[in-house]
Amino acid sequence: MDLTIVVALMLVLPATGFIVESLMSQAAFTRVLVGKWFVFWVVSVRLAIAGWQQIPQTRYTAEVILALKSQDSLVLVRGLGFAHLLIGLLELTSLALPSWSSAAALAGIHRTFRGDRNEKETIAMASDLWAAVVLLSSLSLKLISSPPPEQQTTGLQQICSVTIHREICA
Repeated sequence: MDLTIVVALMLVLPATGFIVESLMSQAAFTRVLVGKWFVFWVVSVRLAIAGWQQIPQTRYTAEVILALKSQDSLVLVRGLGFAHLLIGLLELTSLALPSWSSAAALAGIHRTFRGDRNEKETIAMASDLWAAVVLLSSLSLKLISSPPPEQQTTGLQQICSVTIHREICA
């Protein structure tokens, strides 16, 4: 991914998302609101785009980004592309269902252990690490701010209570 696109996905678009939502809905400017948009752009969209590019451009990803020259690596790199795409698509649901957010971006931490990275892999590593920070922060906020287990409701319970509320109050 181009550095400009990475910066847009990691900073500009998340900031735009939480500022616009805060202004349009007059929602309080909270860490949860900020986290929601960072998870959406940094994890969901970035990984989906990366996977979408890696699947058809397997050789480019293997040779240029990962500096792998073996034909044998192409199968693994294509599999990595599908994993990125599917994790990104799964994380896209976090906008509608925040409880579905996962720590999937932590998988990118493995790049820190490679000493001979090229520029493109260093950019990928930096964006992976930023995504990990965003997800860990988001998950930590959810754990801190979530009610005790006995007070939590499932998605089905929430849907049922809304349905019952509409029928009784209508």
